[in-house]
Amino acid sequence: MKIFKITLVSLFICFCNLAANPNWYKHKTFILNGKDELQSFSLPKESENVARAYHMELNTSALFDTRIIFRAELVRKEFEKFGGEEVNIFTEDKIRLSCTYFDRGKDKVIVVSGGLTNLKENMAPFAHMFLDADLLIINLRGKEWTQTKTFHPSTWKLSPLQYFLQISSDVKFGQKEERDIFAAVDFLRAKNKYKEIIGLGICYGAFIKAKAQAIREEQQKPLFDKLILDGCWLSVGKFWEKLIEDPMLAIQPQRGGASKSTKNLFKKKWFIKNLEKFLATVFKVNVKKTLSLSLVDYLPKIQKTPIIFFHSGKDLLIPQNEFEIIWQSLATPNKLAIITSNEHVWNHLKQKELYKTISELFIDLDSIDELTHLLQNPELLDDYLHAQMQEKAATMPDENLFRPRKKKS
Repeated sequence: MKIFKITLVSLFICFCNLAANPNWYKHKTFILNGKDELQSFSLPKESENVARAYHMELNTSALFDTRIIFRAELVRKEFEKFGGEEVNIFTEDKIRLSCTYFDRGKDKVIVVSGGLTNLKENMAPFAHMFLDADLLIINLRGKEWTQTKTFHPSTWKLSPLQYFLQISSDVKFGQKEERDIFAAVDFLRAKNKYKEIIGLGICYGAFIKAKAQAIREEQQKPLFDKLILDGCWLSVGKFWEKLIEDPMLAIQPQRGGASKSTKNLFKKKWFIKNLEKFLATVFKVNVKKTLSLSLVDYLPKIQKTPIIFFHSGKDLLIPQNEFEIIWQSLATPNKLAIITSNEHVWNHLKQKELYKTISELFIDLDSIDELTHLLQNPELLDDYLHAQMQEKAATMPDENLFRPRKKKS
């Protein structure tokens, strides 16, 4: 009955918005205004050029080097240079979360969590992108990097889950992961120093943060002051459907690319049935209940928290119609969407300067109206960022200044 209800709501939302939505995806970058969709606009090229001019240092950062960010051992070394501290946080059900904490003495902190198969080290770019805030990058349960040593069998990754997907049986596919978010925020609140706590979620991490925020708002308990959600899942069931169609999306969500024989195998009923049994046995989850987990049941409960979405019109994992359901289901009018033409969750890599500019404006400004006004007017954006740069130049401590890598001779 619950799945039937979700399907009806989804179809209704899609039907109501079918006529208006195609224009959202015709542009390189489109700004969708949640307060008044008629005030939405294509981002002026000049605005992105302004963002590039002020944040071009990101292009020489080791933490944006794809040769590094997918090698956890190299990222750990870079984290140390940026003041990162490895910490363990424990949830109420005694699960240990491996995290990296950047204490820069700021009064705002950003909590970052990545995709289902992403380690926290893959979220390394945010450690340089947001130097004006403290940062906590967390591994959700069932994810942790350990160094494999040839002559130490105890370090070998013998499990296919760990070898291919970098996850363990502690993963619960959204059934319990909100506890990880609660524990991370409790860890930060115990420090009694933060005026604002911002959540930034990528893919599966966005899905978990949205669910956690909804639960806390319904309980009338504080969690995040603002949310940034990038490539957010609609539901576990929809994600499962994509994997059945192309299993390589679990490893390469930007491209997919499973062979025809593999795709045919995954579509066979006997194989799907055995795969569900495997999930139930290994992860100890109720598969039917897990697949029915959807943000349609949670987003209407988020009525106050300002939220900004990053979504790609070319996303293979989160297609346009699913994003539109997410957008329409969210109750708060304080919402904004940045619709790009990038692949799944590569917005912070391909448009890094714009991503930083928009995210920091969202964090710093009091209203989304102010944010959209600046984005729509390149000259005003230039003036604002110039004033910010002058202020930071006078107050930023030396240890937070970027030091470029030495070029190879």
